[in-house]
Amino acid sequence: MIIGIDVSKDKLDICILSAGSTEPEEETVVKNEPDRLREYLGVLCGRYGPANLLACMEHTGHYGLVACMGLEGAGITY
Repeated sequence: MIIGIDVSKDKLDICILSAGSTEPEEETVVKNEPDRLREYLGVLCGRYGPANLLACMEHTGHYGLVACMGLEGAGITY
């Protein structure tokens, strides 16, 4: 599964795609806060397993730090 993350100061717009698909499996918005993201990533890891997830996002300076730290902590490649 591919996790696409659009990073902004206050929120993370997240889209989950199956590899090779153009139709989202899931779309959600998470506050750009460590606890909120950790909770959401825990659900994804429970559903798919961290080894089956790959995340991508644009570089937005320090606004992407929460996402990077959360992905790293969850064991998701990004």
